[in-house]
Amino acid sequence: MRLHSFGKMSLLLIGLATLGAACGSSDDSSGDQPGNDAGGGSTDSGSGSHDDGGSVITDAGVGTDGSTGATITVAGRVLSNQGQPLVGLPVVIGSSTPTLTDATGHFSIAGVTAPYTATFVSAQKVYSFEGLTRTDPNLLALVDTYGILSQDVTGTLSGGAGYPEGANMTTNVAFRSSASGQAGSGSMTGTSAFDITGTQWSIAPSISGNVYALQYTHGAAATEPVSYEGFAKLAGITLTNSATANAVGNIALTGGISTSNLTATITMPATYSVLGRLVAMNMDGLKAINLPAEDSPAASTISYTTPVISGATMSIMVSAEAPGVSVAYTSKGGLAANASNVPIVIHAPPVPGAPVAGASGITSSVSLSWTAYDTPGVYFVTLTSEGLSAGSPSYCIVTADRSTKLPDVSAVGIQFPKSEMYHWTADGVGGKATVDDFTASEIYPPQEFTDLSLSRASAITFTTAP
Repeated sequence: MRLHSFGKMSLLLIGLATLGAACGSSDDSSGDQPGNDAGGGSTDSGSGSHDDGGSVITDAGVGTDGSTGATITVAGRVLSNQGQPLVGLPVVIGSSTPTLTDATGHFSIAGVTAPYTATFVSAQKVYSFEGLTRTDPNLLALVDTYGILSQDVTGTLSGGAGYPEGANMTTNVAFRSSASGQAGSGSMTGTSAFDITGTQWSIAPSISGNVYALQYTHGAAATEPVSYEGFAKLAGITLTNSATANAVGNIALTGGISTSNLTATITMPATYSVLGRLVAMNMDGLKAINLPAEDSPAASTISYTTPVISGATMSIMVSAEAPGVSVAYTSKGGLAANASNVPIVIHAPPVPGAPVAGASGITSSVSLSWTAYDTPGVYFVTLTSEGLSAGSPSYCIVTADRSTKLPDVSAVGIQFPKSEMYHWTADGVGGKATVDDFTASEIYPPQEFTDLSLSRASAITFTTAP
């Protein structure tokens, strides 16, 4: 008997691991990106404390797109990338008196002229969201880790084709929650017992979610399913930060699962080759179950035997690269189990233009520009310092434009460093047409594969003025 295990949906799949690397994220989990179907993640538990010393600055700007100059009240929230409120952060518009976020992360400031730019600072990471017009933005600390909390889940399985399992049978077991930064993966500890490890979250003292189990039969020398024997969902499981596992008892799988076939076609630039592909089953707005890798994947098509389960949809994620030049990811979600010829398009990335590679003498007034992404979306502009100067900040800017300037955060004690080397690039992110759309989300990345794309070119460097 084998138990197919899987961990966190890598932030890189939809842009956040690359953003995390650029911003110096301390999240070093391996993820479950295609071609790297990871096993159990770390169960390191932390205090769950967060840095209340961060700041938010929202700079009101006069619109250059026909704005009338009428003011609005911005009533938004400051959240972790898992949707947890960040409490006690000062929010400032222009020269107004700072307003602290409340216990739910909310703030409200009147007299803002749209479009405006919202910028906040956390642990020397500067996050900026440009061109906002909405009155209720969610300003996300996209990659910051505010302590790691975790708890295992244990139990037993029954039903399906029976336990102990017969030859060539495998069961996937996972804990999924909209509030978890890393989903837990399962491993068998006996003929019917399982242990789900690796679930991680931050800030909230507890999280609620579901346990999913899917049993299938595969070929004798293969991993891809040929039939599905049973499925179960155990809802409303609450985890708290503890070294003692949450024992959920027995989970009975229901059998009689029919199968269908999902097909897709992959297109990509001529210089690209596929790195990996992943088919997953979504349920309850979550990526409930990762399915095993194809046994003999074709270069540009996917054909996969899928389970037909009430309330479930399928999703596909494909990664590709042009070696030494760029990497790209595209996902499609909400697919029927029998979806046919789903188009998976890999997009070439924006290419950094100015400042050029190796530029020197760069000051805080630098204007960064890049080529256009070839599909509607926004850009993640990331600048990572080499750390040559103590306290050098990193920058993460979300914009719909093809150029940007660094936000001035001197009011919160962040200065543009001297004689520092920076690596910078501009990721193209499809699926969010505007920054207003991006800040409508309370969680990023989403907890299931949706219609998203990310493309990133190799970073280039510049050196700041002495």
